[in-house]
Amino acid sequence: MVNEYTVKKWDNEKCEEFIGNLNNDRIGEVMNNLNTLEIENLTETSMNQIVSNVCDIMTDAAKKTFGLSHRRANFRKKNTKMKPWFENDCKMARKRFRKSQRKYKHIRTEENRKEMNLNAKAYKSIMNKSIKKHRKEIKNKMKTLKSKNPKEYWKLIKEKPNKQQGNISIETLYDFFKTLNESENDDEQIPINLEEFYENENLHEIMNARITKDEVVKAIKKLSNNKACGDDNIYNEYIKSSQVKMIEVFIQLFNVILDTGKMPDVWLSGNIIPIFKNKGSKSEAKNYRPITIVSCLGKLFTSILNDRLQRFSEEVTLIGENQTGFRKGYSTVMF
Repeated sequence: MVNEYTVKKWDNEKCEEFIGNLNNDRIGEVMNNLNTLEIENLTETSMNQIVSNVCDIMTDAAKKTFGLSHRRANFRKKNTKMKPWFENDCKMARKRFRKSQRKYKHIRTEENRKEMNLNAKAYKSIMNKSIKKHRKEIKNKMKTLKSKNPKEYWKLIKEKPNKQQGNISIETLYDFFKTLNESENDDEQIPINLEEFYENENLHEIMNARITKDEVVKAIKKLSNNKACGDDNIYNEYIKSSQVKMIEVFIQLFNVILDTGKMPDVWLSGNIIPIFKNKGSKSEAKNYRPITIVSCLGKLFTSILNDRLQRFSEEVTLIGENQTGFRKGYSTVMF
């Protein structure tokens, strides 16, 4: 059994403390290394180390701010969590019923049977009252949240009870997921005049221009909280809070990657989580949706490139007017 330690959950109330725990000396050292890099001699190993150093600054600050939680790997804890409505009166009623049940099992008299039945009815009655009370409290809570805290309201609306995963092997899911993006028409390519695009001045001005502070700040503002992290253990909250001290590091790092074309390995890997679609058999791989968890810092970089691609595509009308899905200012609704 392996012991593991993970950083405790982000706490907004400790944001300033987190920022204060970002080591200024290490930030300066990383920035100096980025500024003095010989780009033509940059290796993949060097790039991996640079990104690792950047991530370590944030994760070390998080450890110092929020602390570590201990967990045991490969250990399944039995689910003993009670229903929220199952309060002390329910526990006591259940205890009385089970006691009379055992008593009747050992001494089968009419008196003991009646006592058991009475306790069973009382137990059921108390549970029903407790359930009704709980539902009324939830209803009142939802009314209050809808007007005062819409975010929490919709979080509760979308919340689904945990369901046991189907009996399906990792190998089966892997074999199915790896074919999802394959197509019978992979050899068929849409004819595009590449020379026309390469000669387009806008392509170089938009796509190859130095990444600016405004672009990075704009991309950071779009980051959502409470999202899973990749293998580098960097959460969006770390990035959003550390920009106060590390924005220049992010800018310089992204430009080095843009100029060299060398992506760190940790940005190129992801963990695939199979999510059941709530329809069909849980033993069939086709009924699972693969969600890939990748680096948040890597996604920040690619989101900047995506914004540039969208801008270029619009300027040269690369996307036809009939393609309206997932485009800013367009709708798939037909009139």
